[in-house]
Amino acid sequence: MSKNLTPSEKPKISFLVAAYNVAPYLEECMNSILQYPGNDIEAIIVDDGSTDATGELSDAIALRDPRVQVIHQENGRLPAARNTGIRAARGEWLTFIDADDRLSKGAVPAMLDSCDFDGDLMVFGCVSFRDDQEVYHWRPRAYTLSAPDELRAYRSDSMMDKRAEELYGNPNIATSWGKLFRTSFIRGHSLYFEPRVSFSQDREHLFRYTRFLTKIQFVPAQVYEYRLANESSLTNKWHPDALEKQTEIMNAMMRTMVDYHEENDREIRKIYHYVGLFAISTRCVMQGVCHPQCTWSLIKRRNNLKKLRQSPWAAESLAALSDFDGEKMPWRSVLKCLRLRLYAPVLFLRFARRLKRRVRAS
Repeated sequence: MSKNLTPSEKPKISFLVAAYNVAPYLEECMNSILQYPGNDIEAIIVDDGSTDATGELSDAIALRDPRVQVIHQENGRLPAARNTGIRAARGEWLTFIDADDRLSKGAVPAMLDSCDFDGDLMVFGCVSFRDDQEVYHWRPRAYTLSAPDELRAYRSDSMMDKRAEELYGNPNIATSWGKLFRTSFIRGHSLYFEPRVSFSQDREHLFRYTRFLTKIQFVPAQVYEYRLANESSLTNKWHPDALEKQTEIMNAMMRTMVDYHEENDREIRKIYHYVGLFAISTRCVMQGVCHPQCTWSLIKRRNNLKKLRQSPWAAESLAALSDFDGEKMPWRSVLKCLRLRLYAPVLFLRFARRLKRRVRAS
């Protein structure tokens, strides 16, 4: 049920939309929020220095609906845009929405109905779609985690996708979307996004956020719809600086471990190794040297792999590969080759992937 607030009352939920060159998707995203009629919500669009019509569209949406606030800033990348939204939020709870995604029908009432929860994190269901066709969906069963060992396990499972899929039915649980975060909890623990991390920010942020949790609630409602194959998305582009970006993430995680004296904790260290192995295979190889758009010569590709292998975080993670023999690991053969410093087989994948696409197209 919608609710009209008095001027002195604060909204229950702040919807934070970081927007950078998303003009084709922004209206759909905002309509999915604003179709809810009550003013016990607010929406904050942070235009992160867009060079297309995103800024103008944002202002036009705000003119139509007083619940929308627009903040224009110079491009500072996603962490900076989200932090701007966190600082501006007035809601008791806040949630992050990527501007090329959207909320499900009935999502806002479902989220508002859960706002009396006395914990600090709520996890909702999600849908992934392509060309308006559902590809995958997940709806959690209703339950609450509050015991210290359960919370510790959640921190591990949310970072290690295979175990998260087994326990929670969702391999994409290490995301910032599809969740409600208590605003005062973020501010009280200074849990802002790390500005030096420019890739996989959600995973690094959750790694810190879950460190302080005392209670988590899973809500059996699908609220978030994640768009697949947006060509402008970070996950679909070639990243020539993938190694540098992943080094930022791993360094940030290590700082968190050291800050809370967890660097020698075996379980936490295993999370660190898992994230490192995922970063090597999926980010540095698939979205780096073996990406179809990569323009590097074979020599430069090999040198990049060699530099990757020599990175302290990568070397440590590869040395721990055998700890994950019983778990699903993307491109395990690539990881084994890199552990043995066999670079040629890894580079062969570039040609194998190209041949596979040609066969499919014929």
